[in-house]
Amino acid sequence: MKDLKTAIYGAGSIGKKLLKVFNKKNIKVDFFIDQYTDKADLGGIPVYRLKDAPRDAVVYVTVVDSVSNNIPKSVMEIIDDRYWFSSNVLSECGFFKVIDFADTLKQFPEVIKEFLEDEKLWWCEEKSKMLNYQELEKMRELLRDKESKDILNKLVKFRESLSYEFYPFPTKEVQYFPKEIIPRSWKEINFVDVGAFTGDTLPWLFYFYENKVKSVVCFEPDKENAIRLSSTIERLKKLYPKTEFITVPAAVWDSEGFIGFDFKAAGSKVCEDSKNIVPLVTLDKVLSGYSPTYIKMDIEGAELEAIKGAEKLIKTAKPYLAISIYHKPEDLWQIPLFVSERFSFYDLYIRVHGNFGLETILYCVSKRDF
Repeated sequence: MKDLKTAIYGAGSIGKKLLKVFNKKNIKVDFFIDQYTDKADLGGIPVYRLKDAPRDAVVYVTVVDSVSNNIPKSVMEIIDDRYWFSSNVLSECGFFKVIDFADTLKQFPEVIKEFLEDEKLWWCEEKSKMLNYQELEKMRELLRDKESKDILNKLVKFRESLSYEFYPFPTKEVQYFPKEIIPRSWKEINFVDVGAFTGDTLPWLFYFYENKVKSVVCFEPDKENAIRLSSTIERLKKLYPKTEFITVPAAVWDSEGFIGFDFKAAGSKVCEDSKNIVPLVTLDKVLSGYSPTYIKMDIEGAELEAIKGAEKLIKTAKPYLAISIYHKPEDLWQIPLFVSERFSFYDLYIRVHGNFGLETILYCVSKRDF
């Protein structure tokens, strides 16, 4: 077919990095497809909604398929549908060819470094800061199952090489609820969401446990996020009126006080130089007398401090923990080693739920539950 166009699906950060790679290779991009951006073009390249995009094109996808092509209606009615994507939808729309995210990366692995150099998080130029082999080996010995150890090995090799060969593709399990680690048999659940964002985890919590969820405590200091979180909670209250919801508009730390905070939606985080001041709280103080079943933490690099401020609570209640370990290079080994040292009653697991090694989660399960 002559005069085929080249398109990129997704005008976000990965799409922009792919465009940069294409420009270096003198590959002309004719248009972007994006369902959510309010921009009509990127650098002069038009951006179409899916329904308006020309079909005589090869489409390179920069969005990974969702954990399930059959997200439950109860979840979809509450979460923003931008969290759902399937490359099959594009194929069914009649485009000449659709290159899914995995094959896009395989053809253009330069995107990996372009993305990580810009986003940073766990990546840095100095490999010694990303890879403390002695500590990583200690961590490896602590991991409970073979899958966790295999994931760690791949993460290490990926950090060493940034090679597609060792790319840690995310699991298809729902983040924070992998069924082989997090039980479905709980009869009553007290859930603590540290870094609740817009409440995007909560619909899945209620999908799996419904009326078994007795209470939910959310910590979210970002004002804009808190507005959307409140909207999510209001919808859930109508469906589950017996569940108690509590929202704490504060950052979680190892001590009380006040601190600077950057408001950046999903990337909101503690920043001492910021003029935006938010209160600091500890879980030990706020949740004194409360018995959590499960604590999730995703707070942009402040996880270790939050754990230190929750020692009494964790030792008393022994809740399941899901902790992000990818915001800083050293989080990958420092947090698991700290948890093992302070809370020897936990078995440790890791799973990767996002692209480029992001959304790497440490799951801590009390040994009494096995």
